[in-house]
Amino acid sequence: MKLIVLILATAFAVSAYKSYHGYQVLTSRVVMAADLEGLHHLERDSRFIFWARPAVGRPLMVMTSPEAVESLWQQLDLMALEPSVHIENVGLIVEREFQQRQEFKNFPLNREVSFERYMTLQEIIDYTEEVVQNNPSISSLIDLGTTYEGNPLRAVKVSNGPGKRGIFLDAGIHAREHITPPVALKLIYELIENYAQNQAYVDLFDWYILPSANPDGYNYTFNEDRFWRKNRNPNEGFDCVGTDPNRNFNISWGIDGDADPCNEGYRGIAAFSEAESSAIGTAVRNIEENGGLALYMSTHCFGTFLIYPWGFTYEFPQTFDELTKAANLTAAAIEAVYGRRYIIGTSANVYFPAVGASMDYAYAIGSNNTYSYTWELPAGGEFGFEPPPEDILPIVQEIWEGVKALATYISTKA
Repeated sequence: MKLIVLILATAFAVSAYKSYHGYQVLTSRVVMAADLEGLHHLERDSRFIFWARPAVGRPLMVMTSPEAVESLWQQLDLMALEPSVHIENVGLIVEREFQQRQEFKNFPLNREVSFERYMTLQEIIDYTEEVVQNNPSISSLIDLGTTYEGNPLRAVKVSNGPGKRGIFLDAGIHAREHITPPVALKLIYELIENYAQNQAYVDLFDWYILPSANPDGYNYTFNEDRFWRKNRNPNEGFDCVGTDPNRNFNISWGIDGDADPCNEGYRGIAAFSEAESSAIGTAVRNIEENGGLALYMSTHCFGTFLIYPWGFTYEFPQTFDELTKAANLTAAAIEAVYGRRYIIGTSANVYFPAVGASMDYAYAIGSNNTYSYTWELPAGGEFGFEPPPEDILPIVQEIWEGVKALATYISTKA
């Protein structure tokens, strides 16, 4: 009887989850600079979901419904981008992944961290509460705000004494990028649970780690729609829900960006209109005003890039040479682990232009010795945003080595 109930419950849950049956992902030849203008126009078509933003030197990955496949194919063909099918039926992958998650619900984590599977929002909350409760002398929970759906925007602070500059890392600001929270959880685990081995890094800086910067959206990807990107804040006068929090920061906001609430990159009605971006913005300002913001890191996927300001302009920032030097050292530390190479450079020049992004904002409000980066983590699995469970630990291990190298270098530049 229990087995029958479980099967029926799983079947009902799957039926309520957006199926993506018949959706296809098209890829292309490698994108060149001359292609970007047309592709940026295509991005504004809400029928097409760009899994990776158009960037010079890599092919496209664009998902669309069965009804719009022909239109997408024709437009890519007109641009001589040589379209081909990357995934024939996304729905089969989504259903398989969802069923695996349902099975995990029968074996919840005991308020512990796991790098063997992707943790739910509640599991992340439980772990951060537990680890701080067990280590009150070096850690605390910092409530930064509350989301539209009432979820906490809660950072873990790791500190062993006052008077130090701060490092801030956020993860999961784009809901579907599931590989990013494990990076934040790895930092929490190493700095707190492995404090005896890693005290040197806590001696250098105070650490502020936000493992779920878009908890409403993250929950939604687990329970409703695997490819949801934005938050879940309704847009007055529109049926379309959500704003992209990483287009909502008060840096270059409004000079460009997506003004259509139905699109994935929607910038919102005003800078800092969203709880998520406002909370991060306030947090990094407070760090800068109380000791100084040494380093800001935002984690995303996918692409295997380590990028830095600016995103809103092709011009180089004032400390471009220093940002580049630190990024090269970091990339070398990562490559030394498993041989994976990260591409470095400014966002606009090596990845894509973006306005209203957290990385640019943190750099702009910081002093001349503030470093600010965005990690675009490796793709993996069948659709990139969620590398298979066996890849989680290698990815977070190499990023941890990179973060250590970056923090060590920055400590010499006070």
